[in-house]
Amino acid sequence: VGVAVPFGPWAHDLGFRSLSAPYFGALAAMVVMYLALVEVAKVEFFRHLRPAVARPRDRMRRRVHRRAARFSRGGPVPR
Repeated sequence: VGVAVPFGPWAHDLGFRSLSAPYFGALAAMVVMYLALVEVAKVEFFRHLRPAVARPRDRMRRRVHRRAARFSRGGPVPR
């Protein structure tokens, strides 16, 4: 709506002038650069939160615990 107002029939009555093409080119370039910088910042931020890759021995131990958990009980044993 904000871009369309200067091009509408009421623009002269409101004191608006049409914006030039270089303005829209600069605006598009700024939006693209902003999105690119946000993606770079996001990758850098989440790189530090990513857990270390588990070693094969740790994977095997977790697998055994996970499979044994089906047969384990949490809490008191029923009478």
